[in-house]
Amino acid sequence: MVRTEVSVPDPSAPVDASRWSWKPPLHLVVAAVLALALGVLVSPGLSRGVPQYAVGDFTTRSVRAPFDFSVVDAAATERRRREAALTAPVIVAVDLASAGRLASQLGGAFAPLARLFDEADARRVPAEADVRGLSARRRAALEASRAKEADGWLARTLDQALPAFEASVGTHLAPADRTALVRERFGEHLARALVLLAERVYTPPIAADRASIDALLRRGSPVGARAARPIVLREASGAERPAAGDPPLQALDEAIVSVPARAEAVLPGVAADTRQALGRLVV
Repeated sequence: MVRTEVSVPDPSAPVDASRWSWKPPLHLVVAAVLALALGVLVSPGLSRGVPQYAVGDFTTRSVRAPFDFSVVDAAATERRRREAALTAPVIVAVDLASAGRLASQLGGAFAPLARLFDEADARRVPAEADVRGLSARRRAALEASRAKEADGWLARTLDQALPAFEASVGTHLAPADRTALVRERFGEHLARALVLLAERVYTPPIAADRASIDALLRRGSPVGARAARPIVLREASGAERPAAGDPPLQALDEAIVSVPARAEAVLPGVAADTRQALGRLVV
């Protein structure tokens, strides 16, 4: 018979840790220490910080910076900023297309109303067949009746058409303005006068804030004198173009205030109440 003996280690017996530990060779330890010391020697900035220098200071040693640092001359920086600001362009937001757009909008609004007056004129005249064989008295009576009917038709039709006209021009007609325009039959001559007035009022570029722009242009210059700073006009589309010379900039309120004087200058042959009505249409 064969007997097999199996020995089981005692769990409570101490474990010999020396069997599992590893000690680095001495030459590896020495090499690591030497590499660390050499790194410190060739990179002094790692062990010493950079002193805080001011403008005009002399360094006590050579500075090798492993990172960027700067010494700011606050006075020189502010001076150069002021010098740059004196020549930097001034961007002015303007709407250069407003004159043409307004002229087209206002001019086209008159034609439908003017046609109503032409149609009313045609309604006043009886057809030849209606007056054939009538006496002069009866013919005059018929013409008077047709004229009265045409006037009534025109008044009703104008009442219906005026809201659309007011919506297209963006304003509500005061009774005096309506009377003046009706007297002129909303004619083409009024449309031409209105277009001319709109172009004169809105052709100079309109700046969003003229006062602040003037103050900006005068900054750093003698009082009352504009600095030699270029002006760039920026349109609503974002397109920019340099302004030639000193452009006649105006604020919106300046343009509105100038309307009565401009209307009198460009429309001398138009009745005063009609000029006032046209002036209120362009503002």
